[in-house]
Amino acid sequence: MAYSSVDPDLFPALDALKGVWGDTSMNLDELAAARQTHDAMAAQSNSIAPAVEGVETTRHRVVNTELGVDAVVYLHQPSRKAEKAGNALLHLHGGGYVMGSATHSEPQLRSWAKKYNCLIVSVEYRLAPEHPFPAALFDCVAVLEWLYAEALSLNVDPAKISLFGESAGGGLAAGLALYARDHSDINIAHQILLYPMLDHQNTLPADDDNPDTYIWSRKNNQFGWAAYLGANVDDSMMPYASPSFAQTLRGLPATYICVGSIDLFYRENCYYAKSLSAAGVPVDIDVYADAYHAFQVVVPDATVSQSCLHKIDDVLSSVLS
Repeated sequence: MAYSSVDPDLFPALDALKGVWGDTSMNLDELAAARQTHDAMAAQSNSIAPAVEGVETTRHRVVNTELGVDAVVYLHQPSRKAEKAGNALLHLHGGGYVMGSATHSEPQLRSWAKKYNCLIVSVEYRLAPEHPFPAALFDCVAVLEWLYAEALSLNVDPAKISLFGESAGGGLAAGLALYARDHSDINIAHQILLYPMLDHQNTLPADDDNPDTYIWSRKNNQFGWAAYLGANVDDSMMPYASPSFAQTLRGLPATYICVGSIDLFYRENCYYAKSLSAAGVPVDIDVYADAYHAFQVVVPDATVSQSCLHKIDDVLSSVLS
């Protein structure tokens, strides 16, 4: 089947997903069922991923009573430690703030830990609507503070902690960077944001000027933001929930953003990159023509996906070397 404005290499996945979801976007009307399907798809993908030897994966609890946090994190680290303290990457998974898990990207994270000889920490943050904002943010804040405080014992240079997030995880990473800038002495080295979810007002009904999109629709976006924000968010906290509303982006770490041109988040990502640049923050953004949300995960062998994956590797190599 042909899909309007979509790179033809990305067609087959939409047909396959339509068979699973009944549409080209996930149906969140029954959240429990959507979560189960999402988990099953991730488990299937992980089951066929190549094994990564020489990396230790451990589960750890981070407790912060002041923030009301009791979070689980997964640490991926080469079995043979480097002679001197190195880099750490704090990873925040996607899922629209309402689903997903730190375990879904485990093969990829283990691969990066080995390739770049670094520590990767992935956060099992609390999900909405059961745990609305600021629960997920505070989980990430607590883990960042723990990682910074324990850096030397983890063989990490505290000046070399970077953030990495996809979709909602990208939005969380952006919010975390803002929160750390405003409420701590932690200087994050870089933030790598893959098609981040940044603007809670991007929920208007689809029309000719605001077309709906594949994989993650406006209906999904409205659901995810409503679940995440809950009943009320204080104005002073809104930038940490919806980073597009930050009054200033000065002082944020060097940033990389990538997004497809037909991703629902395309405009807000371009606006955020422009705002970062205007604030004096080094920023690099790549836009992939005719690519939808999470295309490089959904169809990793497509030419456009390979181009994206190679660029992400280049960015990680630069940040973590």
